[in-house]
Order: sequence, then structure tokens, then C-alpha cells
Amino acid sequence: MQRPSEWPIWHGYDLSGGGQDISAPFRNVITLAHYLEKQHAHRRAALCRTGLSTAAANAVPFALRILQSTVLARKAIERIGEVGVYLSKTHREFSTPDKHR
Repeated sequence: MQRPSEWPIWHGYDLSGGGQDISAPFRNVITLAHYLEKQHAHRRAALCRTGLSTAAANAVPFALRILQSTVLARKAIERIGEVGVYLSKTHREFSTPDKHR
């Protein structure tokens, strides 16, 4: 919502020429209308940015996140493999009969 300093300079006066103040609810309606117009303009501007350079600029961070996820997944798989080998060795040590008994 706009601050009172952003209201039009005529916000406190009757536009019909009677010179009477506009009521507070009417000022709020004017402010809301300006706010909605700005939001509509921002949304329309965001939709219009469909150029190739914009698409490429938006795709780069996405591609980097995918690459990072792939690298992290590969490291996790390697680590799981290492843990599996360790567990297999440990299981073998405990499951083989002790020769020194």
C-alpha cells in the first residue's frame, strides 16, 4: 500500500469543485486503485521478459543447481559404496571362526 505522501496532490479535495474534503474511505479506494495498477504493470512487465537472453539468464542458475545436485549425488553414492565395503569387511571379520580359540 502506498504511503500518504505518495497519494495524489488532490487526495484531500473534492474534484467536483465544491472544495469539500474527500472522505477517508474514498482516499483508501484511490490508494488501492493506484496500488492495483502498479501491481498489474509489474506483472505485465514480468510476463513480457521472454527474450532469449532473459531465458538464458534464468536457465543458468537452474542448470548450476542440477549440476551441483548431480555431483552431490555421485559423492553420496561413492560414500555409500565405501560404507558397504566397510560393513562387508566387518561382517566377514565377525562371521569367520576365530583360529586362536
